[in-house]
Amino acid sequence: MLRPATVLLNLWMPKIDGFAVAAALSRTSPPPYLVAMSAVDDHATRARTREAGFGAHIRKPLSIETIVKAVKRPHC
Repeated sequence: MLRPATVLLNLWMPKIDGFAVAAALSRTSPPPYLVAMSAVDDHATRARTREAGFGAHIRKPLSIETIVKAVKRPHC
């Protein structure tokens, strides 16, 4: 089965939030690189995304340049 290498997750969705999805994805092997997308960009939310294992946090509205920059892992 193919697994995604990178996942862009909206943090605030109606039925399940991005943090719950991130927790489930982190249990896969290998876990994907996670990028949080949100209009909420305060210190507490950024700290929560770091703690949840997100590699990046980008603020909406998004440009394609912002997305491309975020999905490039630091070691790439």
